[in-house]
Amino acid sequence: MKNIGTLYGRPIGQFWEDLELWEYVLNSFPEDHFQWIVEFGTFQGGMSFFLYGQAWARRMKFYTIDKNPPEKFVPCFNQLDLRNGLPKHWTFLKDEPGVLFCDNGNKPAEVYNYYSLIHPSCLIGVHDWGTEFNPRDIPSELRPYRSSATTIFLGRSDFLNELESEVDIPEHWERPYRDESSPI
Repeated sequence: MKNIGTLYGRPIGQFWEDLELWEYVLNSFPEDHFQWIVEFGTFQGGMSFFLYGQAWARRMKFYTIDKNPPEKFVPCFNQLDLRNGLPKHWTFLKDEPGVLFCDNGNKPAEVYNYYSLIHPSCLIGVHDWGTEFNPRDIPSELRPYRSSATTIFLGRSDFLNELESEVDIPEHWERPYRDESSPI
């Protein structure tokens, strides 16, 4: 399987089915349920432009974060190092439901360190499912909701309790995982 390559003139690591999954997931909830999308890992902004378009069309806030700036303009880019945490004034993460997208350097640590800091009715999308993020990396308080070949969406069990999961995870998988050597 080959990734898209470029989107909006910028490199992107996702596949078309990942973008279809985003559309499906966002359309599965009432239009006003999610209030924001925050992307960890801007890279050169290909996925950022897609997520910005999703947020704009749905009247949601959008932020994309990376410690290295992209070569070209990316809307709503914030140069931040996740090892230093998020801005204190970003209270919307805890106060409003949204979607956190982990696609930075250490996806297991990003999920583990940030899932408890966001609203309980949020979803967490993780790219590189099956390679950089695996079943053992899912904290016990979260459960899978939907996935493509390379992206998975997770949510808190109490939030997703009535929603059917369409992710096949083997019954015998290790959890939770925490990389103690992680910088974040």
